Amino acid sequence: MNLLKSEAVVLRTMELNEADRLITLYGRREGKVRAVAKGARKATSRLAAPTDVLSFGSFVLYRGKSLYTVTQAEGKEIFQRLRADVSRFTYAQCAASLVDHVTADEDPNARVFAVLLETLRRIDRDADPCTAFLWCGLRIMSLSGYRPELDRCSVCGEKPGGTAVAFSPETGGITCVTCHTGIRVSPGTIAMMKGLLGMPSNSLRTLKVEPSMAAEAWRSLETLIEYHVGKPLKSMRVLGQMV
Repeated sequence: MNLLKSEAVVLRTMELNEADRLITLYGRREGKVRAVAKGARKATSRLAAPTDVLSFGSFVLYRGKSLYTVTQAEGKEIFQRLRADVSRFTYAQCAASLVDHVTADEDPNARVFAVLLETLRRIDRDADPCTAFLWCGLRIMSLSGYRPELDRCSVCGEKPGGTAVAFSPETGGITCVTCHTGIRVSPGTIAMMKGLLGMPSNSLRTLKVEPSMAAEAWRSLETLIEYHVGKPLKSMRVLGQMV
């Protein structure tokens, strides 16, 4: 029997009919897969809660011709606090959407999975959600092969010094005053972005980025994602108006 046991986060859901739900999972060992959860839209179904978007749980999946079918599901973490807060929920959805867009089907990356799950935990528990998403976004892009150059000019290779620089996804990172192209970004914001890339997740509990730096980092990350994904993330564009 083609059974797959998975620990996974539900990235996305879609209604199939009055009773069934199509879910996109990102698993620790198998990466991104799609599965039908039959009867999950019924309030009395044991599959209802664990197959809801942004849930983390254990799944048993049966492999069909084109899709998996959920045969068992047990919720491990439902993240009640972020579900009760529209802002936190939207930032968490943005993190899940990013993983959905930058990963291929059944191409596992255990580090991407770990970053996503830790981001949901931090947004749910104690972190500033905007800062947590910036941490997540920079790491996910780096783990996906799109790490931005933040130390030297991505055109000429020179260090920009203490002057204002720009960020250009087309060239792969920051650009100096001479090669200036892209979005204007302050040295402080670049230092903050480098700090987030090297920061353990537990440091997010007490960290809140200055609003001006958060706005610059958000625009830089948004352009980086859009350039490599080929389209903007809708949730990120909405949140960007509030950063």
